[in-house]
Amino acid sequence: MLLVAIVTGAQAAEVTLVEYDMSQKAFTTGASAVTTNNVSIGSSSVKIHTNTDAVYGISFGSSIKPDGTANYLKLQPTDGFKAGDIITIAGVFNNSDDTKQAAIGIYYFDNDNEGAFTQLFLTTNFINGRTNANDPTAEQFTLTKNVDALYFGRQGNTGTHVLTLKVTRDDSRSESDLSVSTSASVNMNENTNVVYTTSSTGTVSVESADETIATATVDETTKTITITGVAAGTANITVSQAADDSYVAGEAVIEVEVIDPAAPVVLVNWNTKGNFTYTNSETGTVKVKTNTTTIDGIKFSSTTTETEGVYDKVVAVTVDGGFKAGDVVTIAGCYNNSSKKDAFLGISTDTEGKEVAISDALINGRLVDDDPTELVYVLQQDASVIYIGRATGSATTSYATKIIVTRAPAGATETISIPEAGVLTYVTQNPVDFSSIDGTIKAYVVTATSTTSATTAEVAAVPAGTPLLIKGVAGDYDVEVVESAEAPETNLLQVSDGNVTGGDNIYAYSKSALKFKKVAAEVTIPEGKCYLEIDGNGGDALDIIFDGEATGINDVNAGAEAAAPVKVLTAKGVQIGKFNVAGQQVK
Repeated sequence: MLLVAIVTGAQAAEVTLVEYDMSQKAFTTGASAVTTNNVSIGSSSVKIHTNTDAVYGISFGSSIKPDGTANYLKLQPTDGFKAGDIITIAGVFNNSDDTKQAAIGIYYFDNDNEGAFTQLFLTTNFINGRTNANDPTAEQFTLTKNVDALYFGRQGNTGTHVLTLKVTRDDSRSESDLSVSTSASVNMNENTNVVYTTSSTGTVSVESADETIATATVDETTKTITITGVAAGTANITVSQAADDSYVAGEAVIEVEVIDPAAPVVLVNWNTKGNFTYTNSETGTVKVKTNTTTIDGIKFSSTTTETEGVYDKVVAVTVDGGFKAGDVVTIAGCYNNSSKKDAFLGISTDTEGKEVAISDALINGRLVDDDPTELVYVLQQDASVIYIGRATGSATTSYATKIIVTRAPAGATETISIPEAGVLTYVTQNPVDFSSIDGTIKAYVVTATSTTSATTAEVAAVPAGTPLLIKGVAGDYDVEVVESAEAPETNLLQVSDGNVTGGDNIYAYSKSALKFKKVAAEVTIPEGKCYLEIDGNGGDALDIIFDGEATGINDVNAGAEAAAPVKVLTAKGVQIGKFNVAGQQVK
């Protein structure tokens, strides 16, 4: 799994506090720190390179007022500027009078000197873009004291544009070592967890670029990001960590694919997915929509040939694992000719022979305003290669504009593991149907309780989040996930939220006793675990009665003789033997 880069222990060379980007015509860093007074940002152009190239900068049309009341750009970050911060600035003016000059001064209000407006630096290298072919020359100034805000104003006798303005700070803190997987996938309406690592104590937050596709939350205690699939598609989750005293801020992006488990799986999609080999065929373009619209396609100048299983003049398509019977192949194509011709595309495979399917006559994109002709074919048997080519009977160059192969999704299941004891409590993760496994294991809800016992009833399909008692022979069982299911009419089993504590009427299932045992008052039932709450105060344990059977007996052989082999629930687990109705083994 790919991870974002980790820079453990490396020292951060500099941090950018504020930066103007000429190509974006805006401040791309520290924009919230910027205010203006009769100065425009990115809305006015100036020509450079001897009056040939127009660029957009920060325009100072008038000189700054001596008292700092007008015609300035003000930068004021939340924590102000510090001694050692470096200001990089470059600019240009454009005037036919080469005697004109322009410069930018950097000022601050000196609160220690009766609030005087004091100049810190004055540029000297602003160039005349009308007469100079060079790029503006960058100048740097390093602050020698802490100041709350910096003011930038024009000096000189002509308008000027600042094209570069950046304030950076040397930082002794380490680069962020925030690390997280760069990709994840999750089914719709399900969650997946992604763990991140970091040495910083800065607050971590997450944000989805598209919450209609996926949402995310973060648990900073466990360093876990929980991603929830909302709808099929792709969305980026940005993981951000604030700076602390030892590390600068960090950021990483998780690209999340949300899968619709009921949707066909795309195995091949021309130019984006699958392996394509061209044999005397080539990629190109073709015009459609009565010769007005150019689209990409695979060009077949000649008809497919096949000699002893070797195909030529085709595109051969393969995927890892090969293709399976039932996979659906969809191709579309057209031709472009000044006159109407016969043109067809064909599908062949390495196992079924040449041209197992041929399209209807392709459209002539020069003469017809329709979309390319489409052919859908279902593979009749497994194949390692699918060949697409110009079919027999074609009289002109043809193009394939679409090649897609899909496969029906595998049946979704939820795996349940039965322990050696033969019984467990379980909370379903999805809507499931136990009838699909023919009674190999059975699921029960608790329908009634007394101070000595819990009575159950068998259920088949139940919704997600249903607490159950499940009984069967030890092993792993794949239970079918269904689209939906109705909740049982009565179910006294409950699921702890992590805040449930014991008491005289609280019982949790004991794997060793095969009963519900009373939970001590000082014990907290873990989150996600099942429990019972009865009326009144019961004894130390509740016997489990399955489907009205005598306590402890599970007769899976309905209608059998009294002494026939049955499964019996005992303190040692599910045992098989001959027992009477009192639960006594018959020798």
